[in-house]
Amino acid sequence: MDDLQIARIARLADAPNVAGAGVDLAVKLGESVRAGDVLYQVYAAYPADVEFARAASMRASGYTIGAPHEAVQIEAEF
Repeated sequence: MDDLQIARIARLADAPNVAGAGVDLAVKLGESVRAGDVLYQVYAAYPADVEFARAASMRASGYTIGAPHEAVQIEAEF
């Protein structure tokens, strides 16, 4: 899951500026999905914001679907 892309989609829906705007994730990392499953829902107050978010999610959904062993593993220390 690309959290930066998901956050970008939420911002295009005008979150956090508009109450209720944003992205509601329907699938957690590691859950099994099939073609056609809903990965997330976008909420926006204005049709233009929905269109901006939809267009961005069509270019890059923020999810990469594959077997768990194919997932990119990142380790970070702070």
